[in-house]
Amino acid sequence: MEADENEDFPPPLFPKTDIKIPYFQYLPQSYQFVISNLLTILSENQNIESQKQILYGFSKKYSMLPEFWEYLHKIECDSSKQSEIITASLKQFSGMWFHEDMSTNEYDQLNKSILSAVYRPIYAFSFWNKLFREKEKQIFGSLLFPHGFVLHAFKVYEEVCGPITPDIENLYKKNSKLYQELVETFKEDPLKYFELALEAEDVDSQYQNIELLLGSRPYDTVIWGKYFKLLEMRNEKNLLLNLLERYCGLFLDDQEAKGKAVMLAANIELEKLTTTPDSPKRDSEDIYKTQSDVFQSVVNKFTFENASIQQPPFSSSIMSYIFTNLKAREYVKLKMCCKCFLNLLSKQVIHRIEIDDEPKDFYRNNLRLLYNDEYFPKMKNLWITTSMSISVQSVLNELIPRIACCEVKFITMFHQNLTMKEFNFLTDSGNVELLHMSECLITDEFCQEITLETMLEKIPKLYSLS
Repeated sequence: MEADENEDFPPPLFPKTDIKIPYFQYLPQSYQFVISNLLTILSENQNIESQKQILYGFSKKYSMLPEFWEYLHKIECDSSKQSEIITASLKQFSGMWFHEDMSTNEYDQLNKSILSAVYRPIYAFSFWNKLFREKEKQIFGSLLFPHGFVLHAFKVYEEVCGPITPDIENLYKKNSKLYQELVETFKEDPLKYFELALEAEDVDSQYQNIELLLGSRPYDTVIWGKYFKLLEMRNEKNLLLNLLERYCGLFLDDQEAKGKAVMLAANIELEKLTTTPDSPKRDSEDIYKTQSDVFQSVVNKFTFENASIQQPPFSSSIMSYIFTNLKAREYVKLKMCCKCFLNLLSKQVIHRIEIDDEPKDFYRNNLRLLYNDEYFPKMKNLWITTSMSISVQSVLNELIPRIACCEVKFITMFHQNLTMKEFNFLTDSGNVELLHMSECLITDEFCQEITLETMLEKIPKLYSLS
């Protein structure tokens, strides 16, 4: 049953509270009586501090609707206490009353919901102080659930982690479509929304989006019932107990639900007393380290001077054709498959290169170096496939001669002075989609700074310039 969004409550009897509950008539009768009394008390007592205490007291005894939490937030002037109010409200109902300028980042109950803006500020250069493995893990997490900035997260993943695999692309497409469907069905088809919420890969996202639905329809016993069954099926006892307690704080006459809550609480406490601690498990990283010791000793002893190199399996003309037309991903796989290709293929494929003041790191063909690292002068024949981030002054002038092939899509550079020829070398592939520059200068053959129009002509696929 759908509440009339145009129906105002409270009626003129409570004009001073400024609280509207459009679905009032669909709430349980006993709860209607309780909140009517609450509204009467608030109307008769216009002292702000008293109203705060009244609402806080009510929230401890009953499940308080989002509209009351919104009102409490509105009359509270202290920003730190406003944050506490939001946190307290989300423990009962996830309301849709957040303003667009409110940050959902700090609230665990919202950071993976369709309201989430937690990944909006992600830029690749904000990860400089992290290892590539940590960067990949964090950004991959943002692709596991539907939200409004999933395209941005997808692009950041490509920039930081390298070429997109089919699995990652399918994950992005799935959650991009799922986000649109969730937004469209939230009000129009709540049961369809409930089923769609369960399609997210991330379990926390599933629960958070269901909580948003419940917060907009706290009167809807069908949604409550489906949520109960879901948690029972998954044996989520603590979540189920929390849900039962909130349900009982709204449906005051449901004695059966109260009995279930008491029994479940006792069962959880009994399990705590009878559960034995798990036996210690060996850290998987330690196991991996032990297994790799033997392999590493072999690698350390290997040199091409004393190695027996296999001959190519095909004629020289065929091999030349293969080498000439290889894409970067296949090039890497060939070098990994045998010593022959490792010896013959001289280019060093790097998906992302970072040169800054952070410690050296190499992971899945992503490389970060200090400018004064001993490896920098030895670099040559580089094949840069995806992105570069350069923050050491004028280092690009020394890096470019070491690059054999540049196909980058994402360029971030600080404090660089480039000639037009050098800029053309970076962008001639026509792949550049993002260009972030700070305190950089690009000059033509007459040592004159080039115009923005001249620069844009070289980067037709650009979608972000800063």
